[in-house]
Amino acid sequence: MPCALCLLAPGLEVDLTPEPLDPSDLSPILAKAAPPLVVKFHSFGDYELLGEVARGGMGVVFRARQLSLNRIVALKFIHPGRLNSPEAARRFEREAESAASLNYPNIVTFYSMEKVASVHFLSMELVAGRSLNDLIPPGGFALEEFFALAIPLTDALPTAHARGIGHRDLKPFNVMVNDQGRVKVIDFGLAKRVQPDVATMEVKALHGHETGEGQFLGTPAYMSPEQIEGRTVDQRTDLFSLGILLCEMATAQRPFQGDTPASVMSSILRDAPQSLAGLKPGQPEP
Repeated sequence: MPCALCLLAPGLEVDLTPEPLDPSDLSPILAKAAPPLVVKFHSFGDYELLGEVARGGMGVVFRARQLSLNRIVALKFIHPGRLNSPEAARRFEREAESAASLNYPNIVTFYSMEKVASVHFLSMELVAGRSLNDLIPPGGFALEEFFALAIPLTDALPTAHARGIGHRDLKPFNVMVNDQGRVKVIDFGLAKRVQPDVATMEVKALHGHETGEGQFLGTPAYMSPEQIEGRTVDQRTDLFSLGILLCEMATAQRPFQGDTPASVMSSILRDAPQSLAGLKPGQPEP
């Protein structure tokens, strides 16, 4: 099979002609940026790639089969630019180890961290389901549905926080609901250590570039004031993001609004949040 990580080269046709894996080609391939490609079939090492699941600022996620255990997993390949120094890579490895220590029904389970040449990837539980981003209906969830999702979501946070692990990018896209209706929070721990330069993040976010919608320091609409200002953050940042997320689940609207990432962040820094009743008449007030 050709280099399986060629699948990470967006916009390229996938050639399935058998040839050996060449790890030296991986970093240049991962560094490219272009439209997504169509994934057919690839295998390498102990994994058979079955298709692309998601693509973002951190890297690319594939659905895969682990051959030795005959189980379906998710593989997240990390863009080399996100780990641009040996120390950053070591910090990421330590944080991945911490995240792998989490064992809670509502947090996606990490299986292993692996590396081919300079490319890091994570093996983790694959959640068969949909994200809250796809599930929140117009007007928000009815109260019964809201509490069925909100309670396990809020239970997941203190479990991770008790181990010193923060999320830093809690948003609807990072909360999955599996086919049995169980809430699963993904990417716990990965946002804490793998961070771009703060100033770069802020400049790109202000201009609406990709970094503003999914990089590791946060997503503008769900960021806490200290994240926006580039100050030191702790677990309270997750609680702020959770409040925004719960409001969106209940009303299908966010308490801080704006037409651009910059105006949303300005609202978070300066405005009092809109009340639930103001966003959705008939909602009970706290």
